[in-house]
Amino acid sequence: MSLLFDVIADLPEGIAVTPVFAANKAEALKAAKELFPGHRVTVVLKEGEPGT
Repeated sequence: MSLLFDVIADLPEGIAVTPVFAANKAEALKAAKELFPGHRVTVVLKEGEPGT
């Protein structure tokens, strides 16, 4: 089952937030590092959207 994570990247022009689907946090972090190579990244599990 895929989970929805927010990838938060510290870029020179500012903070970027990108959604990523992954099976777990380790896979989400791997995807984040591939999306934003050479930048600091973190991932946060999105547990639900407002109103759900």
